[in-house]
Amino acid sequence: MTAAWAAPLAVRRIGDRFDRVTGRDDLKVLERDGVLAFRAPGTTLRQTVKQRRYAGSPGRQYEPAAVKQDFEVEGDPLAALEAYRERAEAEGWRFVRSQCSRYRRDATLSLTKSTPIPAVLTVGTVLAGAPTGGGPAPGAATTPAPVLTLTLTAQDGLGELGPLESPLGDIGCLRSIDPEDPAFKVRPGPARTSTEICALLPVDRARQIVPDVTVAKPRGPEFGRGGCDYEQHPYTPPSTWLPVQARIDSRWWFSVVEAGGYPRIKYEERKHPSAATTANVLLFTDEVDRGAGPPLNAWVDTPTGPVELSTGFVDGLDERQLVALGELLASSRP
Repeated sequence: MTAAWAAPLAVRRIGDRFDRVTGRDDLKVLERDGVLAFRAPGTTLRQTVKQRRYAGSPGRQYEPAAVKQDFEVEGDPLAALEAYRERAEAEGWRFVRSQCSRYRRDATLSLTKSTPIPAVLTVGTVLAGAPTGGGPAPGAATTPAPVLTLTLTAQDGLGELGPLESPLGDIGCLRSIDPEDPAFKVRPGPARTSTEICALLPVDRARQIVPDVTVAKPRGPEFGRGGCDYEQHPYTPPSTWLPVQARIDSRWWFSVVEAGGYPRIKYEERKHPSAATTANVLLFTDEVDRGAGPPLNAWVDTPTGPVELSTGFVDGLDERQLVALGELLASSRP
C-alpha cells in the first residue's frame, strides 16, 4: 500500500500556558488517558500534536488543551472507528453522536467524559478517494489512502456537547457508496456564466412566483461561480427600520447559482422532509444554522445542468414558492 504520509512519526507541542486559576495542567491530564495508547488493528501512528491550554490575549483567543493523533489506515477504517469507540467506552467515555457523509466520504464519532476533567474525544476517518478542498469538482485532488484522526480536547469553557440534530448519522453510510450511482456523478460540461444563469429564469417569469422581484443581476467574477441575484428595486423598508431607511434602497429575494461542479449526493444528504420535493427539485437545508433554523434552499436539475436556488436570511419564500421557482428553472429552454 502506498503510504498516505510522507513525514516520519513526529510529536509536536504547541503553546506554553496552563490554567492560572486552578493551577491545573489540562494537557498532562489528557496525556494520561488510556485511549491515547490504544492502536486499532490496521492503523499506524504518523504524528502527534499536543497543545497546552492558552487563556487568551488581545491578539489571540482562548484555546483549550488538546492532543491530536494522525494515523494511516491499512485495514477497514470503519472497523478501526468501532474499535476506538469500544476502547473509549471501556476507559469511561460516553458516546454522544456520530456523523457520516457519503458526499465527503468521512465519518466521525464524538464522546465525552467528565472526570478527571471535562473533555471531548473525537475520532474520525476519511476514505481513499475523498475530495480535498471542499468539494469533488472535476479534476479535484482526492485523498490517496484512508486516514484516521483522534482528537482529545479539554472541554473547559466550551459548553456542553449534545446530540447532533442532523440528517448525517450512522457511520455505516460509508459502506453503501456505489461509484456508479448517478447521484455521485458530476454532470459533464463547462460551467455557465452569470449571464447564462440569469437567462434560465427571466424576471417576468420569476415575478409569476415572487411579484416584488424587479431586477435579475448577474454576479461578478469575485463570487467564484456563475450566479444571478433577484432583487426588488426600489424598496422601502418597514417603518421599524426607519433609522437605516436612508441606506436601503433594494431588497434581495433569492439567488440562482451554478451547481454543475457538485454531485446530487451533496444535496441529498441535507434533504428536507418536504412533500413538495419533485423529480426536478430537491429541497435541502443550509449547512449553517443561524439561530432560527437552517435556511431552506433548493437543488434544481435544469436542461443545461444543476443549479442551487438560495434564499439565505430572507423571510417570505415558503416551500411552495421554492418548488414553483425550481420548476420554472427546470422547464427553461437551453
